[in-house]
Amino acid sequence: MIALKNISLLISVAMLAACTTVPPTPQKSLTDLDRNKGYTVKHSTALDLETHTLRPLNESKDVLYAQNFGGGGVGLGLLLGPIGVAANIAMIKSQTDQDVEKLTTFKKIKSEALFSESAVENKLDLKNSGLNVSPYIYLQKTESNEGELKIVPAAAIYIEMSDAERTRRNRYVYQLDREFTLEQLASLSETEVIKLQSDFKKSYSHLISFIKSESDSDNAEIKFDSKFITPRLEFELSGKLINDSNGRVWVRLPDGVFSLTKKYFSPKS
Repeated sequence: MIALKNISLLISVAMLAACTTVPPTPQKSLTDLDRNKGYTVKHSTALDLETHTLRPLNESKDVLYAQNFGGGGVGLGLLLGPIGVAANIAMIKSQTDQDVEKLTTFKKIKSEALFSESAVENKLDLKNSGLNVSPYIYLQKTESNEGELKIVPAAAIYIEMSDAERTRRNRYVYQLDREFTLEQLASLSETEVIKLQSDFKKSYSHLISFIKSESDSDNAEIKFDSKFITPRLEFELSGKLINDSNGRVWVRLPDGVFSLTKKYFSPKS
C-alpha cells in the first residue's frame, strides 16, 4: 500500500507541474485610500460555500468547520480515478457530518457580534458605506505534530472592495493559540464558551490592528508548510514574511494573510 506521505508528495508534484513557472502574486495590502473609505459589516457570499469538507455550524454561516479526514483523504481520491473520487468524497462527507452533529455549541456563537465589539474598542470606522467586512470563525481539523487529531480555531475576516473593473476580496486569518479535540469542543461548559468567545474577540483585535496599518512593501520571500493551512498534505507554500516574533509568524500568501503559531509553521530552506 502506498503510504499517505508518498501520496501527498505525488499530489504536490502534480499540482506544481500544472502551475505556471511564475508563482501566484501574494494578496495585496489595503492602501490608505482603501482604508479611508470606512467599513461596513456585510455577509460575504464566500461564506455560503458548502462542500464535503466545509460546513457552516450556525444559521448565519459565519462559523465554518473544515475537515478532510475519512477514507484516504483528498489526495488518495485523486489518484483512484472517478470511482475512487466519488467513494472518497462519500467517506469524507460522512466524517464531516458526524463531526458537525457534535459541534452544536457553535450555533450560539456569532462572529459578527464579536467583531463589531472589537471594532468599536479599536476605533475601526464602521459605517453604512465603504469596504464590506465579513467576519467569520474558522475551525480546522488537522493532525498535530504528535500525531493527534486536533481542531484549531481561528478568527478571520473577508474584506471586499470594488472598482470599475472588478471586485477584490482580501482575507485575514488569525489562528488562536489554543487547540482542542473534537470531544473537548463538543462538551464545552458555559464558562469555557465565554472564554473561547473572548479569545476570538482578542484575535479580531489583532487583525484590526494589522489591517489599519498593513503594508506589503519590503516583505522577505519565504517558503514553508503548515498543517493548519493544508492539513494532510505536505505542500510547500510560497509567500512573504511579514513578522516573526513572540512565538507567532505573520505571512502573506496569494489567498490571504495568516497569523500562525510556531507549532503550525514549518519553514523550508
